[in-house]
Amino acid sequence: MWYVSTRGMAPRVDFEGALFSGYAPDGGLYMPEELPQLDRETLRQWSVVSYPSLVKELCSLFIGPELIPRDDLNDLIDRAFSRFRHKEVVHLSRLRNGLNVLELWHGVTYAFKDLSLCCAARFLQYFLEKRKKHITVVVGTSGDTGSAAIESVQGAENVDLIVLLPKGRCTKIQELQMTTVLRENVHVFGVEGNSDELDEPIKAVPDSHPSDPETCQLSEAVTSQSVSDEAITQTMGRCWEENRYLLCPHSAVAVSYHYQQADRRQPRY
Repeated sequence: MWYVSTRGMAPRVDFEGALFSGYAPDGGLYMPEELPQLDRETLRQWSVVSYPSLVKELCSLFIGPELIPRDDLNDLIDRAFSRFRHKEVVHLSRLRNGLNVLELWHGVTYAFKDLSLCCAARFLQYFLEKRKKHITVVVGTSGDTGSAAIESVQGAENVDLIVLLPKGRCTKIQELQMTTVLRENVHVFGVEGNSDELDEPIKAVPDSHPSDPETCQLSEAVTSQSVSDEAITQTMGRCWEENRYLLCPHSAVAVSYHYQQADRRQPRY
């Protein structure tokens, strides 16, 4: 499996190369050169497996056995999810009127990014131990990326983590999650600006250290502003009244859309 830049101006790399590159040299993001084709029987079989088992199957399509043998891959994923509070890792709650909520908050930091970063950190450390190398990871965050990244690598001997935390733009809980981790390999700095404004200096890190290829970047660049805070609050209240189920604000964004569609389908008299 090869990976190419979304801008099409960088050499293709394997999974290990994409993992350690962060942004591609041309400023794009790496994506698979080809997407695996799945038949109906495979999808049928996958429809009944656990979430960790599904992750193993999917990862095996994008990470060749010459890079991570299947037994090692399975072990890495099992260890990645070992700290999740729910035995299913990802749990589906079926509520009233066709409302289903996929719970992505059972990780250590209660953020959905625990799901991806716990695996990414295991893959990073696997290659680093194999190559006998050390890297510094630079993270720009508005809250949940930073805390999830910290939890995934804190205490690791072959990774130093630098987190750039926008002053006054994170919740108190998120700020405490990041600033109270007393590990020698975790370094958190408060900076001016928002998470989107942190992208540019993070992108410039490899250019400012061209002789140091062992610098990896993670950046939180996607946010949602399609639902107002008031609508989120109202959605959380409605879900509690109808189901006695407490939504997190992230889930409330999607459930708000569900309620809008459901209300439109109601007959008008």
